[in-house]
Amino acid sequence: MPSKPSYDAFVSAVNRSFLSEEAKNSLYEAAARGVDRKLWGRFNDELIASIVHAEGEEHRFAKNLDEEINRYTQLYEREKSVIDRAFHDELAKIDDEATKQMKWKEYQKKIQGLQARLVKEVRMTSTSVLHEVILATVPVNEGNYS
Repeated sequence: MPSKPSYDAFVSAVNRSFLSEEAKNSLYEAAARGVDRKLWGRFNDELIASIVHAEGEEHRFAKNLDEEINRYTQLYEREKSVIDRAFHDELAKIDDEATKQMKWKEYQKKIQGLQARLVKEVRMTSTSVLHEVILATVPVNEGNYS
């Protein structure tokens, strides 16, 4: 029978840890057979392995998120550049202020359409939390682009 104070301390430490339930249960079973330095070492190793795994997942997630952000940013910038060039070429040919204002409104609608389409694509194809970030921050229906 394991010593009550060392068993209680070990179980308490395992219980407070961030290990998976499966790992905790395995450690509880081992503790029932006796708590010694080797078991504390195993617990420490499990914690380290869990941290290393979490950091690896975080790195992988961040890399995927960065790639996804870059992909949508490049797509947006490429398409917006085409719209911008055409708009500025057209605007340079117009002298009438009323016509210029009308062209600005058309431009704003095109940009809103581009943004709405890309947000829809993010919603449908995003493999990360990027869609949550985009949906929370991009003002799709705001017409304040001038």
